[in-house]
Amino acid sequence: MGPARRPEGFPMLPLLIDRARHADPERALLALLAPEPARSAMAALLWLNAELVGAYRAASEEMVALVRFQWWREAIERAARGAASGHPALDALKAPLATDAGLCSELLALIDARERLLLQRRFDDQKAFWSFARATSGRLHRLLLGLRQDGPAAGELAWAERLGTAYGVTGLLRSAPWYARLGIAVVPEELVAPVRSLRALAAGGEEEALCRAVAMLAARAEAELAAAGGAPRWGHLGAVRVLARFSLARLRQAGWDPRRSRPGPTAGLVLRLLVVHLAG
Repeated sequence: MGPARRPEGFPMLPLLIDRARHADPERALLALLAPEPARSAMAALLWLNAELVGAYRAASEEMVALVRFQWWREAIERAARGAASGHPALDALKAPLATDAGLCSELLALIDARERLLLQRRFDDQKAFWSFARATSGRLHRLLLGLRQDGPAAGELAWAERLGTAYGVTGLLRSAPWYARLGIAVVPEELVAPVRSLRALAAGGEEEALCRAVAMLAARAEAELAAAGGAPRWGHLGAVRVLARFSLARLRQAGWDPRRSRPGPTAGLVLRLLVVHLAG
């Protein structure tokens, strides 16, 4: 599939950080604030996740996208065995894969969740929508916290999954136009029928129904963040909450129309994450 390769003699950490910042600029800030050696592993995991999302670009040729997902499954299994994976992100995750027997199955489950969306092309209801956010972004943030060397407890990992799920919901909503152009409707069918949502997102129109649905889902994400209360001792969890609220603010500023939501972080977001990091 032509994976990115490390230039000869190029240090691994700068490559991982650079690719993570390019592929997932908001969450890459979490890796930048993490201590070493977690920083390299977190950047690698974020890069890997972005590569899995990128497989949707071949959604119009479903078999091509399925082949890409299968390539990643086999590459993850090779890395878990300590063999050459064929991708720098997975090579950087060899140590965590060797010490955490469950990490391989978690990464494979991440692929399974994304593959199901490729095949189904939509969410029938809000339950399916939230389940996907939990299985992808929620799982990702739990794994990110688990990569830290200073021992997060099970309860703290559950917090990370909950906050990561809320961030995932906002990310799905902000990315809805991108998915729509690929023929995937991420706004649940029970709120806006797939044909209408795809047409509305890709070509304009049906704005009121779309914005109402996005506002409803965003309100639940906001309620989840409020219910989570104060984060435990990990500054990482506070940072995830900052990311989720930043994403919600972007949607609110766009009038709940994801086509008008601006991508990427701002200087204000970076400052808030730095404050949370120092406080944690």
